[in-house]
Amino acid sequence: MDESAGRSLKSSMKIVLGLGLVVATVCGITFISQYTTTDADPKQKTTTPGVQQVAAPTVEPLSYVFREMHYDPNSEYLEQRHFQGFYEPGDTLQWVSFWVQNKNPVPVEVSARGRSCSSCSDARLAVTPPYAHTEFLDRIKLASVVPQFTTPNLLSALAAVSFSQATTHSQAGWQKLDFDNKDAFVVIPAATANGPTQAVLQLGFKVTQLGPKEPNLTALIGVRTPDMAVPLDLRFTVAYVGVPAYEVFPRTLDMGDLSEKTPSVTREVIFWSATRDAEELGVPIGTSTDAFVQLGKPVLFTPAELQSFSAELSRGPRPIRLRTAFRIPVTLLRDLPADAPPSARPLDIGPIERVISFATSASGIPDNKPTSVTVKANVTGLVRLGEGSSNFDLGSFKGRNGIVKSTQLVSDRVDLELEPVPDQTSPKYLIVTLDKPRVEDGRRIWSVKIEIKPNDLFGDLPSSSVLTFRVKGGTQLIRIPLKGKGTN
Repeated sequence: MDESAGRSLKSSMKIVLGLGLVVATVCGITFISQYTTTDADPKQKTTTPGVQQVAAPTVEPLSYVFREMHYDPNSEYLEQRHFQGFYEPGDTLQWVSFWVQNKNPVPVEVSARGRSCSSCSDARLAVTPPYAHTEFLDRIKLASVVPQFTTPNLLSALAAVSFSQATTHSQAGWQKLDFDNKDAFVVIPAATANGPTQAVLQLGFKVTQLGPKEPNLTALIGVRTPDMAVPLDLRFTVAYVGVPAYEVFPRTLDMGDLSEKTPSVTREVIFWSATRDAEELGVPIGTSTDAFVQLGKPVLFTPAELQSFSAELSRGPRPIRLRTAFRIPVTLLRDLPADAPPSARPLDIGPIERVISFATSASGIPDNKPTSVTVKANVTGLVRLGEGSSNFDLGSFKGRNGIVKSTQLVSDRVDLELEPVPDQTSPKYLIVTLDKPRVEDGRRIWSVKIEIKPNDLFGDLPSSSVLTFRVKGGTQLIRIPLKGKGTN
C-alpha cells in the first residue's frame, strides 16, 4: 500500500470511528430518555393518547416506550418509523414487539387479560440482555446516519425489520401469555444493582383480508408487583394494513391530446410493493396487445426515488411505506408502427381507451393475476368540430319535447369523404344526419344534425355517448363525444 492510500484509509477510519461514537452517544441518550419515568401521582391519571385511562399506582409496575405500534415515518421513535405495518394476507403469524423494563426492586408478573380478536391474536414475552434494545437502535441509527458504510441489503432489511429478530439474544426464551387463563403469568425479574431488567412483549396476529385492520388489534396486558391486590391492565395496540404482494399506479393513464404533430406520448406506470424487496418481488411483466401501445423496460427505483414516491402516496389518509418500486415507460403512438400486423387499422380520431396489464415474474405469489391499467387519450386532427371543442353539447332541453340540434365537422383535407356509422353511435336512439360537404377557405365542411325524439331522454346522456363517423373506403373512425340533459 502506498503512503497516500494509507493516509486515505486512516482518515476514513477516523471518520467512521468518530461517527460511531456520535451514534452511540445519541442512541444512549435516546434509550435512557425513552424509558425514563417519574413517580406517579396518585391524584392524576395517565393520559396516553388512544389508551384507556386508568388510575396510576404509587409505583409503576412496568416502564415502556409506547403502547401503540403503527407505521409513522415522522415518529420520534425509530421502531415506529421502521415498523413493517403492511402485510400480505395469509396463515403466517406476524409478531410486533413492545420494549419494556422492570425498574422495581421486586419482580413483576405479566398476564394476558383480554384481546380484540380471539381467533387472530397471540402474545409472548422474553427477558433480554440490557444491551439488546440499544444494539437494535444503534443498527438503525448507523444505517440512517452513515448509509455509505452499509450495504443496500442492510438498508432494506432495516426498513422492514421484524422486531422478533431483535430478541435472538433472549436469556429465558419466549414464554407464552395465555389469554384463556387470566391467572397465568410470566415473571420479569426484579431490577439489579446494574440497572432495570429489560424484556420484549410481542403480540402476534394473522392477516386475514386486504385493507386496514379496523378496529386496531388490541390486547390488555396485566402487570402486578407483589404488593398489588389486582393487576393493572395496560392496553397495547397494533395498527396494520393487509395489502397485495404488489400494486400498480396509476390505474388510469391519461395521455392527454395526441395531435397530428405529436408522433407519440410517453407516461410511466409504477409497479410497487410494500412487503417485498426487488428479489422477492421479481421483475414486472407488462402486456399490451395493441400495436399503438408499447411498453418499455422496467427500471428499479433508487432509494431516493423510493422515498420520494412513498411521500407522494402518503398524501392520502395514512402513510404508505414502499420496499420496492419499478417504473415502466408506456408509449402511445399516433401512427401505425412499421411492424404492425396487416389487420391493424389507423388510430381512431377522438377519445380512445386501451387496456394493458402487469404481473410479476416471481413464483409463489398468491393471486398473481394481471393488474389492468386503462390508457386514455384524445386523438385530434383530420376532422374536428367547427366550434373548436372536443365534444358536442346538446344543452338542457325538455325531455317530453325532444331536441334537434346541428353542428359542423371541419377537415383541412378538401378531398375527404365521411359517412355516419349508426351501429357505433351511442345511445341507439340518437338520429344522426350528415349533409353533403362543401369547401370554404380551403377547408371541407359538413353540417351534422342530431335528433332525440320526444320522451327518449330524461336525465343526463350516458358518459359513453358518442357520434361515430368513418372515412369512406377506409377503417379509421371519428368519434365525437356528446353530452346533454333531458329535463321533466
